[in-house]
Amino acid sequence: MTQVRKQAFAQQIYACVSIVTQIDYASLLYQVSLLNIREASYLTRYQQLAVQAIHNSDFTGAAKVMNKVLLGGRFNDGYQSWFRNVTGQKQHYNYVQTVMPKEWDYYDIYLNLTDVKKV
Repeated sequence: MTQVRKQAFAQQIYACVSIVTQIDYASLLYQVSLLNIREASYLTRYQQLAVQAIHNSDFTGAAKVMNKVLLGGRFNDGYQSWFRNVTGQKQHYNYVQTVMPKEWDYYDIYLNLTDVKKV
């Protein structure tokens, strides 16, 4: 293995460790009273599945697991996420912000412009 490949591999491992250590959303959401104990346990099971997928280098699988519970929408066959169904929150990035800012739609609009698609 070349030095460059070793460095790239080390960076991937570091990124996975960071993800694994930061995936415990269930505890946070329980502590701020957005989830009850049963809901936190349910989310913990999904988090464990995602961590297991990461350890198996199945990053797509891990993303799909977390998308199902957190993102929903286009990432979840058009269905609302479990998080939204349980908490009523439309905004999963910042639970204090209950509605997504209008400005967040600008990115999709920009990417769908014909001039941008040509590039």
